[in-house]
Amino acid sequence: MLGVHIIPRTMNANSKALLGLRIMTLLHHQQKSVYALAKHAGLPVHTVQRICKGEGKQPSGWTIAAIARALGVSMDDLVVLPEHEGMPNAKSPTKRQRP
Repeated sequence: MLGVHIIPRTMNANSKALLGLRIMTLLHHQQKSVYALAKHAGLPVHTVQRICKGEGKQPSGWTIAAIARALGVSMDDLVVLPEHEGMPNAKSPTKRQRP
């Protein structure tokens, strides 16, 4: 059974840049090229290049899944919501105190 992954409907420039940085970091550690990733993921090289640069429109869930599969990681490893990144705008969970 396939897991359900929630991808934000809109990615801001920061989250696109983080996605590209994660992909480039994984490529570096795995000593792979953007071209090899695109070929293994079954995606156009230009598409992968744009994602790595944080450019263009938001990649689809299918595209992110193909990249994650080709890199041997989960989609969650590539797409982490800002709440989990410790970003300043993220609301941290607070515990309710009893009176």
